[in-house]
Amino acid sequence: MQFKVLISIMLASLLAGCAMDDDASGVASEPASVAATDANVDTTAVVADGAYSLESVIVTKQGEANSYYRDQMKIYNGNRFMFAFFNDLTNKVDAGAGYAEWSNGVLIETPIANQDGPVEGYRFELAVAATENGYTQSIKGMPSPEGDYDLDEVWTRLSSETSAFDGLWRLEAREINGSAAAESDNFSQMKLIGGRHYIFFQNQSIDGQPTPSYGFGSLDISASGLVIETGRGGSVEGYVGSEQKMVTELLDLDHLKQTFEEEGVQVTHLYIRM
Repeated sequence: MQFKVLISIMLASLLAGCAMDDDASGVASEPASVAATDANVDTTAVVADGAYSLESVIVTKQGEANSYYRDQMKIYNGNRFMFAFFNDLTNKVDAGAGYAEWSNGVLIETPIANQDGPVEGYRFELAVAATENGYTQSIKGMPSPEGDYDLDEVWTRLSSETSAFDGLWRLEAREINGSAAAESDNFSQMKLIGGRHYIFFQNQSIDGQPTPSYGFGSLDISASGLVIETGRGGSVEGYVGSEQKMVTELLDLDHLKQTFEEEGVQVTHLYIRM
């Protein structure tokens, strides 16, 4: 029951922290513009690029603090972010990715996609502070029907190691056994690689219904470009602890290719950098 209460609080926090972008077109602009518009804005990153695991969430209301836990990972890399988890309250996948920019110690996140597809015109402002092993995120005086509360998240760094494949990638095309895949299933995917970890979320039509899913875990990269993904969390049964070997190639600065076998079929994913 406490877990469901937490999810409800987190949803309220996100909604309360969301504001429409000032661009009259309604399209979210890349946060790099924050630095360009004010030379006095300090854009130094408070949190280093890398992969992070959510350790706890502390909700304080009327002086009483309660701690919670949720299986979630988040990656920051090159002014990009991604997170994914399973929302127990709605029984649905909750994931997002987009641009990240720092402004005077405040983290500004501009989502460009979530588990349901592309999004635009929104941004979140989060107060964060670096710790020895990661960072904390704090939102004070959040309103709710039961009274204001403070929300504090604790994140632990998993790794800050880098690789040639780091970045936020959007799936452009799929091949099955060397031929272009049929798009009748409306398959889409976003993937972020950073801190020797990865997160992906995807959506496809199953029996005519949009079906989002996600997974995250660690990467083992060989000199030949063979990547082994080890599942740490995900919405697909049996994903945790699974291993997937992927032949990975950076075609150029903005294009990534991954080939793997799935149920005896060779699958190739072609990505473009976001």
